[in-house]
Amino acid sequence: MKDIKISASILNSDFLNLEQEINRVKPYTNWIHFDVMDGHFVDNISFGFPVLECLKNDDTIIKDVHIMIDNPLHFYKRFTNCNIDYLTFHYEALNSDKEIFDLIEKIKEENVKVGISIRPNTKIENIKKFLPLVDLILIMSVEPGFGGQKFMFNCLSKVLYLDYYRLTNNMNFLIEVDGGINNQNIQLLKEVGCDIAVVGSYLFKSDDLKKTFDSLK
Repeated sequence: MKDIKISASILNSDFLNLEQEINRVKPYTNWIHFDVMDGHFVDNISFGFPVLECLKNDDTIIKDVHIMIDNPLHFYKRFTNCNIDYLTFHYEALNSDKEIFDLIEKIKEENVKVGISIRPNTKIENIKKFLPLVDLILIMSVEPGFGGQKFMFNCLSKVLYLDYYRLTNNMNFLIEVDGGINNQNIQLLKEVGCDIAVVGSYLFKSDDLKKTFDSLK
């Protein structure tokens, strides 16, 4: 069974002590996941550019930024200017394949790795044409917008398909899953080929981070 990286989602962390919260998880993972929500694409508002700009000079973490926003073509450059590593946008947030191809190209021009994400009910076939161009596929295992939701098991078949597809087509994009992940369902994700698990509530509600990270291995 393959190893899996943990991307610690700060959505359910203590925002009053964000630096301390990030420092709490650094001994166990350097991947930090930022869920940016605009209140339009999803029915919630989280945080935006000011938080990312505060961390702009921290090169000890991999900034894994997931934008759940309308019109990512308009905003992408403000995110890439924040010295981030990955920028993942939603397939459903754009109006055409042309817009998606354009956005992928524009993000890459900024020397930022690009990811594409799909909601639980979006078919994996919808994004096949983009797979040769992206660095990461983010499969949502909950409806995007809120932390603390229950894991949706239909994500497993999507991960298995993607893992087989990249193997048989000589591709090397990463497969990431986000939503409701804990020490039990993460074992299923490992079995189907997931590379990165986004974990939020399960981590930041823990009083013993070492024990919690160990439980995810």
